[in-house]
Amino acid sequence: MKLNKLLIIAIAALFFSACTTEEDDSFARHELVFQVCMGNNETRAIPDNSWSEGDFIFVKVGEDVKQYKITFDDNNVPIAIGTSSSNTFYWEDLNESSVTVTAWSFGKKIVESLDDVITIEADQSSEENFYNSDFLYAPSTTVKKADVSQLTFYHQMARVNINIKSDEGAEISKLELGTLEMASPCFLEATFTEPTDEDYDPYHGYFEIIEDEGEEGNGEEEERDPVIPCLVNAVDGYDASYSAILIPFPCESFGIVITLADGSKFSYIGGIYDYNPDGPYPFDPGTLNTFNITIRNKELTVDGFVNEMGEPIDPVSVNDWRIHQ
Repeated sequence: MKLNKLLIIAIAALFFSACTTEEDDSFARHELVFQVCMGNNETRAIPDNSWSEGDFIFVKVGEDVKQYKITFDDNNVPIAIGTSSSNTFYWEDLNESSVTVTAWSFGKKIVESLDDVITIEADQSSEENFYNSDFLYAPSTTVKKADVSQLTFYHQMARVNINIKSDEGAEISKLELGTLEMASPCFLEATFTEPTDEDYDPYHGYFEIIEDEGEEGNGEEEERDPVIPCLVNAVDGYDASYSAILIPFPCESFGIVITLADGSKFSYIGGIYDYNPDGPYPFDPGTLNTFNITIRNKELTVDGFVNEMGEPIDPVSVNDWRIHQ
């Protein structure tokens, strides 16, 4: 009798276990996880032009936006996963076999909507401010439940690299880019229009600069602080290298202010012209603009500045710089 009772109990336990397993499987939820890659990583504000652990990505499906973050799988492939269960898309909730997705990232800065004003930091001397001024966008793409979901991001900002060397041993203490008085401002705020498949460039959006209107809207622009770039690892052959992220804007000149360790401060404006009919133009979205500065024998050579014919500007004397008293 005892044996029969034990047998009945064992069978019941197995039956209950089987039912529980079946019930768990039926309620399993499948996360929407993304592999992420870069479409133009040479302009990325990350040392190896890749991704950083913990970068935030905001994923939009329909009108719903959820916060994802970057991590790496066992093969060191960057993937984006939801920061919590409420910040994760599940295929069961979407109730579709495929969905259309857009996404964006500002490093570790939280930007939940692209309807708001896009900003960069004026002082990018810290790595945090430099990285968080970056803006990546993944254009609309369709992902399927049966396939590996992948998002390709494109750099939307313009990046500026400046490399400086001096054969006279002058030490650079600070570098500034663009001020209003130099007629070559770096703008700090803009609205962003997302690209569409019908656009000439479906990978980069359109920026509309927000300009200062002056006090009481008198129409006079206020003095604008310059952008201070980040001191990065020096390029081989140069004493110092700097980099900054700028909001894309059309310009025909660009100003640089260099302050030496002895307090001497000089500024120079060089021409940048849209001489390439095929583009992209200087300071377009996703462009990398590099200026190599050499000081030798009281002359300054700046590679990257050109005239209206696209020809390099001849070296200019340091005396031709505007000296700030």
